[in-house]
Amino acid sequence: MSLYFESHGYYWRLREGFAPMGSGEQQSPLFIDQLRQSVPWLRKASVHEMGSWIVARLNYLTCGNLKMLGDSFGHDTNEFGYKVRCMNEQSIRQASGAVVIHADQVHFKYADSIIDDYQSLFARILADNPRDLDKISIRVRIPSEDNIQPRYRAYGWDGFSLLS
Repeated sequence: MSLYFESHGYYWRLREGFAPMGSGEQQSPLFIDQLRQSVPWLRKASVHEMGSWIVARLNYLTCGNLKMLGDSFGHDTNEFGYKVRCMNEQSIRQASGAVVIHADQVHFKYADSIIDDYQSLFARILADNPRDLDKISIRVRIPSEDNIQPRYRAYGWDGFSLLS
């Protein structure tokens, strides 16, 4: 299942998943640094709060439907993410990538982009109207060796504050 939205003259598709094989992260600026520069009140946010903000923004952009892609994740890599595909009006792919949220890092990785600076475009979409958030809670199981008592991290926004 995919979720769709339109922004900045493109059509966007979100799916649960990770970056395409062979993709890489832009090193200067890093995605999380670019977001912090674009949204002044996020400059002091922790990585976890940044992940929560991204989840709440994506939920807003998809009209509150992000939970349809899942609300509980348990990958062995201790991360979760959303594939992000950008298409033009003719539904021709312009770029593919993924925003990936890990316990101590947030990445945006992409490959084979026709768009000159795909990371900046996606960061702008998130940073436009940064306080437009929609309530959501996503759980990520923290991998453990014993799995007797599973532990979780929560991401999202409860209507008043980012989950941290």
